[in-house]
This record gives sequence, structure tokens and C-alpha cells, in this order.
Amino acid sequence: DPLCLLGFLQPLKWAMTVVMAVIIALLAGGIILGAYHLGQWKLQKLDEMMGPEKNHVYGFGWLLAYALPACFVASVLVTFVEPSSGGSGIPEIKAYLNGIEFPRALKFSTWVCRCVGLILV
Repeated sequence: DPLCLLGFLQPLKWAMTVVMAVIIALLAGGIILGAYHLGQWKLQKLDEMMGPEKNHVYGFGWLLAYALPACFVASVLVTFVEPSSGGSGIPEIKAYLNGIEFPRALKFSTWVCRCVGLILV
């Protein structure tokens, strides 16, 4: 009976929506926690590098030594691994929701490159 099938599909759609929302929220929380802990580690090492005399040259050197490889990794991921992961992704998603096809916008590698870039930088 088609009406029975329609009654089953509506709760299934809502359940899938809730599950996807929970997964996305957990992933966003993981990105936020990863960036927070990496930032805390970076500041702790900065404090250790500057020492009790607060030598700002050593502090600047540490921040530079962290930032250059982190930016290099993020830029290599965007340039060579997944070019569509550059930028915020909001225009791509808005266009996708309006019916325009973006084959690389929703790939797993795009997501991984964006997450690594967000955490590192």
C-alpha cells in the first residue's frame, strides 16, 4: 500500500536529519576542541620559549617556527590535494542547494582538507 509507505518515509527523513545534525555538531565540536588544545599547547610552548626574562625574540621565533609549517601544510592540502577546499565553502553550498552541480564540494577529501586547515591555522 503506497500510503503506508509514505507514512514510514516521513519519520525516516526526520530521523536521518537529526542523525546528520548530531554528526555534524560532533565534528564541529571536534574541530573546535582540536584548535583549542593546539592553541593552548602553542601558547604554553611560547611561554616556555620566552623564559622568565620574557625574551620576545625567542617568542617571535617560536610563533614563526609554528606558523610556517602549519601554513605550508594547509596550503599544500589546498593546492595539490583538494583545490575546492580553499575558502569558506558557503558559496558552494548555497549554489548546491540552488541546484547547481559542484562535484568536489561535498567530497570526503574536501572535508578532511578543510578540517586540517582549520585546526592548524
